Amino acid sequence: MVLASAVLVSACAEKHSDGEEESSRLPTAPSGTTTTTTPTTPTTPTTPTTPTTASIAFTQDIKPIVSGCVRCHGNFSTYPGVMSVVVAGNASSRLVVKTQPGGSMYNYLPADRATNASLIKQWVVAGAPENR
Repeated sequence: MVLASAVLVSACAEKHSDGEEESSRLPTAPSGTTTTTTPTTPTTPTTPTTPTTASIAFTQDIKPIVSGCVRCHGNFSTYPGVMSVVVAGNASSRLVVKTQPGGSMYNYLPADRATNASLIKQWVVAGAPENR
C-alpha cells in the first residue's frame, strides 16, 4: 500500500509522455455544473485621521482646543485674540512654545495633549488660517 502511494505521488510530479503538465489534467466539473471562486481582497485596517497640515484651521480645529483657556485668557475666544500670540508660519510663536511638551501651558491642554500640541504647531507653521 505504501509502495503504491509512493509510485502515484512520483507519477504526479512527472510530465506525461505527451509533454502536458499533470496540473493541466485536473478533473473538471461535470457537464452542466458551474464552479466559481470569489477572490478575496485584503482589507487594510483604518486608523483615525487627524487633519492634514494644509487643512487645519482655527475655527474647526484649534478653537475647540483653546476653548478651555478662555477662563484665564479671555481673548482666546476669538481668532484675533489667539493671533495676538501667534506669528503665522513661525514655530517659535508664543502659543506654540507655551503649548508644546515642557511648555508652561502644555498640562492645561485637553484630552490627548501631545496630539493637541502637535495640531497647534502644525496650524501655526501652515500659516494659521482662520477657516478651511
